Amino acid sequence: MEALLEQLLAVLQREIILYGDLHGLLEDELARDGEMTSKALLQCQGAKNAKAKAIGVLETERQALVEKIAGSRGLQGEELTLRNLAAAAPDPLGKALMDCHGRLMELVEQIQAGAQRTSQNAAARLKAVNATLETIKEAVRTNKTYTGQGRINSQPPAMRHISV
Repeated sequence: MEALLEQLLAVLQREIILYGDLHGLLEDELARDGEMTSKALLQCQGAKNAKAKAIGVLETERQALVEKIAGSRGLQGEELTLRNLAAAAPDPLGKALMDCHGRLMELVEQIQAGAQRTSQNAAARLKAVNATLETIKEAVRTNKTYTGQGRINSQPPAMRHISV
């Protein structure tokens, strides 16, 4: 059973590395927010997707290990948590598992916060672009250069301002 716990620890440590990489990519994206070219943005998105896919593979591996450990200990349902497994593990393995749990939770919270900030910034830029497009549409609609009969329109332009 201790061998399974050591395998679980190794998987968790690899997950920490991947989550750390993902966090770094998000921080880089935030630092360059609004300044990235579309090519750089697509490259960043591809790198984030690759990390997420690798994390998914490790999550599957971790789940299989946890099920093996649970089966050998007779645990199920709500008892099947990393915290419970770590508490039952001998030291220093138990402490290492708890440290991994804490670091993973910290990284996930940081990633969620960064993703939310990126999303809010993107939404604000999209709103500004949509407001500009509406202003242009309104200008074209109300300030026709030619009348419906093809004559030059002599009426002065009436432009209205759309706020963001």
